[in-house]
Amino acid sequence: MLKLRTQDISALYLGETKIKRAYLGETLVFEGSKPSRLPEGYTEVEYIQGNGAWVDSELSVFTRVEAVFEPTALSANSSCLFGASDFYLNSRQDTSVTMSSGTIWLDLGKSTTASIAMPLLNQKSELIADTVDGIFSINGTEKTFTGKASSNGSMYVLYGNKTGSGTTFRKLSAKLYSLKFYTRTSRGIARDFIPCIRNSDGEVGLYEAVKNKFHASSATVKFTAGPPV
Repeated sequence: MLKLRTQDISALYLGETKIKRAYLGETLVFEGSKPSRLPEGYTEVEYIQGNGAWVDSELSVFTRVEAVFEPTALSANSSCLFGASDFYLNSRQDTSVTMSSGTIWLDLGKSTTASIAMPLLNQKSELIADTVDGIFSINGTEKTFTGKASSNGSMYVLYGNKTGSGTTFRKLSAKLYSLKFYTRTSRGIARDFIPCIRNSDGEVGLYEAVKNKFHASSATVKFTAGPPV
């Protein structure tokens, strides 16, 4: 950190151009800090990891979802990145993304909408599901589909919501780097989940930047945090 007498220098400019890094020979002597996306009192981290920890997205439908995650363990049957299902009430209105036996599934409505066979365990992956353009994509591999999110309950994150039963299904042990849901109408961002730590008590969770709300784990199992950003 550069100093001017006893004062730390937080920014350097050459004319009106902000300098990101400054070197003395080959030695880095200044690096500007990255602006935080979070309000005061929270520390952004690279990811949070859950193994039975989950949060409620407070959202039941979307036009587009974007997620960056890394599964670290899968259950014996299948594991849910996010989802809600009325299947257990025999009405079968699903909105979920699940993984099983090397295949990742997008379920919307009453049946599987699209699936992609791809090994994801212990691999950082990017997922996109867009119901307007009908594209389901994992790490650049795409499938087209028709269908819209249609569950009657709120989607849980890193677990599935058995709508109306008050219970969960198909937990996913994973590192979650980012998750965004877009609205059904304007395609603006409806939920923007940012991994973080609440500084006041060290609680690890997701800060949702649209509603400005911190989500700790809704389970007795807690999240663990990756390194600070």
